[in-house]
Amino acid sequence: MVRTGVDGVRAQVGMRLILAVFLVLVIACDPPEQFLAVTWAVVGVYLGWTASTLLLARRPDPRVQEWAWAALFVDLAALTAVAVLAARSDATSWTSDVLLTGFALIPMAAATGLRPGVCVAIAVPTTVVFLAASAAARPANGEPWSSVLLHTLVIGGLGIGSVALSAIARSRVQTIAALARDRAQLLDDVTTVDRRARRELADHLHDGALQYVLAARGEVAAARRGDGAAIDRIEAALRESGDLLRSTLTALNPAVLDHHGLGVAVTELGRSSAATTGLTVIVDTAAWPGCPTPADELLYATARELLTNAVKHAHATRIELTLELERDGIDDAPDADDTDPDDTADTGYTDATGDTDNTGDTDNTDIVDTDIHGRARLVVVDDGVGIPPGALDPGRLTERLAAGHLGLASRQVRLAAAGGTLIFTARAGGGTVAIATIPTVV
Repeated sequence: MVRTGVDGVRAQVGMRLILAVFLVLVIACDPPEQFLAVTWAVVGVYLGWTASTLLLARRPDPRVQEWAWAALFVDLAALTAVAVLAARSDATSWTSDVLLTGFALIPMAAATGLRPGVCVAIAVPTTVVFLAASAAARPANGEPWSSVLLHTLVIGGLGIGSVALSAIARSRVQTIAALARDRAQLLDDVTTVDRRARRELADHLHDGALQYVLAARGEVAAARRGDGAAIDRIEAALRESGDLLRSTLTALNPAVLDHHGLGVAVTELGRSSAATTGLTVIVDTAAWPGCPTPADELLYATARELLTNAVKHAHATRIELTLELERDGIDDAPDADDTDPDDTADTGYTDATGDTDNTGDTDNTDIVDTDIHGRARLVVVDDGVGIPPGALDPGRLTERLAAGHLGLASRQVRLAAAGGTLIFTARAGGGTVAIATIPTVV
């Protein structure tokens, strides 16, 4: 808030300059009959004071910012002195009455400091001094007490308004500062995730496909000598290398996601997991549109990570994945014709809509409007051992990333970077409920 403090001091000095010009104009246009020299002396001293504070405001010294509020008492004293001198100089004069309106500038100047406590300390004396100065000016301007009290009420209201304005502005500045800190931390976390993900990919390629390629190269000499078995070994090694590279590419960017959208891609992900692990995996995409959305890639990676975590760490036997899209505050519902009469069970895997072979469907598509804002939601429920309390506390996110625990922590970071969230709750009866949400456009 250093920059804000400097700007507040400069704004306060600007208000003081306006008050100084106001005093000069009032005395010049309607000079008092008596105490004129004293009045000009007070105004001259105040002009010098204003010039000195103008020079100090150009230096962003923390001490200047800390004590700038105290200068407002000098403003209050100068204005009061000039108003009292004008009131005592004439039997009938409007000079003091005009000067009294300058008290409205004092609380406004205090509000520029974004310190509500200081505003209270300035507004209360200003209101009291205004009442006293108005009472002293009554013989000169003949203002009735009712008018004096009403004017005092206005000054008091301005004081209250300055306190409220200062509190609101300070709250917003603190919110912006917190958002800036969160953004910086988020960027740092994303950088950490990317760096470790690249390292993980390099290790995966080195320990997998590259080893088969090196093994094939080692058999080249034997193959040149006419060893037929060496050729078979080379072919097997290259086949394994190709399979590993293909699976890596599929994990990084599944083709089904580009061609058929997130609903089919997640359904295929659930089918593949059920086939390889023997678990019961249920996928419900009935409330998800068939068209691509900007959230597809991020939600697919999140679904894959949550599914992997449930299989490897939660020791679950049953996993349910649900994709939903809320548009304009209303849950998206499937179309009336969003079923396939040809769906039949074949692998023991069943999605929640009863479709066991979604990859070949071409009619399982919702017709949606374009450019509709909404929130995409992925819900993954498992019956595993659950997540230890505090393991995924947002406060430990940086700690987990630094320790190399990418997985779920990296998903939280990437969702947060896109304006989304990833939260975990305990499932009744055991297990975990993971809910990922992200704003999107369809």
